[in-house]
Amino acid sequence: MNTTETAQTTWEQIPKITKMRLAAHTPVAHDDGLHFQTKNFRGKRVRIELNALDYYNIEIYKIDKLGLKVPVMGLVENVDASQMAQVIEGAF
Repeated sequence: MNTTETAQTTWEQIPKITKMRLAAHTPVAHDDGLHFQTKNFRGKRVRIELNALDYYNIEIYKIDKLGLKVPVMGLVENVDASQMAQVIEGAF
């Protein structure tokens, strides 16, 4: 699976209701997953990567005024697709 397909599949596995609650927008594909911003919750960002075990690693962070990445939730590893919404929403 290439980068774009991985990102598209990951985006589709996040329930629409979760995307609506977060006002998630602008998903961007990267190496093995995607990241997106939220309009709610002061623009926090979510990064989701597919790992070698075919599970997801999820990180939620914000960018401070100096442009530095500030973790909001530590890296959560080995998350199944069915648990993704629960992990993401739990951080907000």
